[in-house]
Amino acid sequence: MGEVGFALGRERRYSNSVELNISVYDFVFRFEETCMADDGTVGKHPVVDIVMSPQHAKALFHALNAAVQQYEERFGEIKIEIISGDRSEV
Repeated sequence: MGEVGFALGRERRYSNSVELNISVYDFVFRFEETCMADDGTVGKHPVVDIVMSPQHAKALFHALNAAVQQYEERFGEIKIEIISGDRSEV
């Protein structure tokens, strides 16, 4: 019962952009919302930074990989554009 109450009180945020920075000690995921202003410029508004250990980041990688495979089996391939550079963005 306590878990259900906790889940209902949790904040929920939207993000359509994520940047990833790494160091020897941690992975930093910066979730942002990218939107267009009235003047046509594109801006990014930080939503939240999530910092995790390399071990937790690898566990997240495996969980996301399994979830994406399951999604694609049910609904078809997810098509994305890969952006490379000093930072990874999706």
